[in-house]
This record gives sequence, C-alpha cells and structure tokens, in this order.
Amino acid sequence: MAIINIEDKISKIIEKNDKNTFIYDFLSVFNIPKATITKLRKGINNLSKEEGEVLSKNNAL
Repeated sequence: MAIINIEDKISKIIEKNDKNTFIYDFLSVFNIPKATITKLRKGINNLSKEEGEVLSKNNAL
C-alpha cells in the first residue's frame, strides 16, 4: 500500500473524530484482519484489563 493511501485513510479517520472506533479504524488501515479487529472490539482477544484500552498479543497496538 502506498504511503499516500495510508495518509488518506488516516485523514478520514481523524475527520470522523470518533474516539470509540478510532483504534479499530486505525488498525484496519494497516490490514489487520477484520476477524481480529472484531474480536478485539468484542473483548475476546483484548488482553487489557483497563476500560478503553486495547492490548493484543500478536500485534503492536
């Protein structure tokens, strides 16, 4: 993926300005599988014990 495409996608996420979905939208820019993002969103693979934090064993988030 070209850097310009990444920049465009990130700009759209920033314009959206939704703190509840930001991290999930951001991860999708870098081709993290949708299944992984869905599991993180549901808390299945989220190893963080803190509210509002996302921690994944296999990805640097």
